Amino acid sequence: MSIEKNKLDKIDIIIVSLISLYYYNLFYFISIWFYENAFEELSSIILLKKIILIIFYSGIIGGAFYGMRALYRNLGHLKTPITKENNYNTNFKCWILWYIFRPLQGGILSVVVFCLFKQGVLNLNLNDDSSLYFQIGLGFLIGFGSHEVMQKIEEVIKVLFAKSNTYKSTPLDKVNENKK
Repeated sequence: MSIEKNKLDKIDIIIVSLISLYYYNLFYFISIWFYENAFEELSSIILLKKIILIIFYSGIIGGAFYGMRALYRNLGHLKTPITKENNYNTNFKCWILWYIFRPLQGGILSVVVFCLFKQGVLNLNLNDDSSLYFQIGLGFLIGFGSHEVMQKIEEVIKVLFAKSNTYKSTPLDKVNENKK
């Protein structure tokens, strides 16, 4: 009995269907929230909470958009290989957590990066970073490009928290300092 390498089993079909439904629901409910809430004028404290939610939801949409893109690209490669040697075999079972958590990662990263922009740790040199359209766009881009954003954050961490070469202490030195 020969098993075709490019065939999806029933579990893979169910997983792909559930992931697609998950992304559809994210888009649907976030779109409704945007329509009902995003463009109201509110007091400054409520506005800050709303901005954080807007950025978070924009990041989720960006991450979900990237996940959907990866899903259809993997399905496309699975069903239409370019050459016989280039036979793709995608196991959706092992990637399910990535598909589920990518939008959440995008939402959380977009809020963190926005806070870093607001505090000046990261700088874009823009005239109007308080524009709602800028915030929605920034959240989406961060959610979509989470991998690249994580690499940039790692660079910032290396710069901010680099080890000092001026004073090398050992645990014994720390114990002796505490005894004084």
